[in-house]
Amino acid sequence: MPLHTARNTDFTYAGLHITMNETWQKFLFNGCTIPLTPTEYRLCVAFFQQYLSENKKPIMHHDTWIMLSYINTTKLQMRIGLASKQLLRKHISNTNGKLAPFALQIKTFEQGYILLINTPQES
Repeated sequence: MPLHTARNTDFTYAGLHITMNETWQKFLFNGCTIPLTPTEYRLCVAFFQQYLSENKKPIMHHDTWIMLSYINTTKLQMRIGLASKQLLRKHISNTNGKLAPFALQIKTFEQGYILLINTPQES
């Protein structure tokens, strides 16, 4: 009998398969593990949990970006345990560098941040 049973949350949209492994605090994007720090992991979890809890359809923008979820800056800071907006911006920047190869991006929007998927252009 295993000591730990991995708790996974799976999500698939626009050809991107995402698994959140809560036991080991890992994200898998299309089967590839992304080396996230604990803060970056909490940041990603916040967006995907927000999306899953809202039960809304993603919003398509100009046939190139799909908006999955929006979180107010103050709420996001509290959810991931950061004391300042400057630290939040730093961690978002670092996280974006790791998410970019998987067509994901966190961007500022109004009074918070949105998680986007970049969809491939059809030729």
